[in-house]
Amino acid sequence: MIFFLRKVIWASVFLCLIFISSPEAFSKDYSKLLKFFESRSIPVDEIKVEEKVVLARINYGMDDEIDEEKTEKDIIAVSKKLVQEFSRSETIRLQYCVEGEEIYTLDFLTKDVKDGLKGKKTEKDILGAMVINMAQGEEEAKGGEGGSSQVGNERQGNLDSGDGKRAWLGVSFVSSGEKEIRIVSVADDSPAEHAGLRIGDRIVQIDGQAIRDLGNDGQTVGTFIQKLPTDRPVQVNIERENRQFDVWIKLKEIEREEFDKFLQDQAKTLSSDLTEGKRLLGQNKFAEAVESFKKSLKLYPMESYQGLGICYYHMKMYKEARENIEKAYRLDKKVPVNVIYTAACRDILGKTNTAIYHYKEYLEMNHDNVEMNEFAKKRIEALKARKRKKTSESFVKLLDAIIKEIK
Repeated sequence: MIFFLRKVIWASVFLCLIFISSPEAFSKDYSKLLKFFESRSIPVDEIKVEEKVVLARINYGMDDEIDEEKTEKDIIAVSKKLVQEFSRSETIRLQYCVEGEEIYTLDFLTKDVKDGLKGKKTEKDILGAMVINMAQGEEEAKGGEGGSSQVGNERQGNLDSGDGKRAWLGVSFVSSGEKEIRIVSVADDSPAEHAGLRIGDRIVQIDGQAIRDLGNDGQTVGTFIQKLPTDRPVQVNIERENRQFDVWIKLKEIEREEFDKFLQDQAKTLSSDLTEGKRLLGQNKFAEAVESFKKSLKLYPMESYQGLGICYYHMKMYKEARENIEKAYRLDKKVPVNVIYTAACRDILGKTNTAIYHYKEYLEMNHDNVEMNEFAKKRIEALKARKRKKTSESFVKLLDAIIKEIK
């Protein structure tokens, strides 16, 4: 009994030591940490830890002068220090206040900041990945009036201020079916780049307006963006790798000539490789088309993977065909071409069950391609017959084995 009690006592002491040594387990008195920031003239006046989120409140006085460059350095300094102290947290949240009233919060993934400490990411990368949430009152959140101008299907929305200047977001986007708008380019040193937008991001909502309600073409979305104000940040909801989040972006005014040059440069980049790939594919020049589709992958991932998959299929490189067409399928499962080629690749590689599943999926899409519908129906019947034959042969082998065992 005494021996058991000793073990319990030592185990308790050991657990206490672990708890005390953990940065997250410190007492809620973070006075040393607050003094650290005070010594660097960073006005952090409160630190809270809730589950996996560490929040630091940075509170300015009404008369304080806020230097933009210093503020950016302070953001990085506070984030890095908090990550060092609270290494097991998932999110670092900086709450900016004036006289105690919240203005906005900045969310950083702890992993991003850790990568910065290890030299894997630059400070610009860390700032670019942060999520900004503005604290707005009800009236302010409704938004104000904006101007209007014109925009193409592969261009960003823009606002003509009437004095030769335009509001600039710094992205180009395209519609890719099912009322979806995806970013295909992000300009260097643009508001979009600073907000952390990336190629391939799907725009779900802008300033409270759902994209699905605006139609599925860039013209409609661009027209809506044109009417947004430029004197306040605009909320943009983004979907990236099946995760949705908000960013707040203040559009930047640039001269008309600069804006037009941006559009011209983007138009050349966006159209050339993908268009050339489709042209070569139409001429059955599959090897040449592959090179063009590879070049357009970064800007048009879904259509490029689709093109690569079709090319490799006709080149009888079925493993490569399956790999690429399935990437296109994962990006957009509603495109019939992605579905039928996914089925065909699995079919020819002997994946009977999944081939049948995708052929059925193709037929359920109710499109008008009669020839491909007939092909899918015939392949389903053929694959089912193959399965029955294989099952029958397996059963016969099993019976033979049992009979031999009995004998």
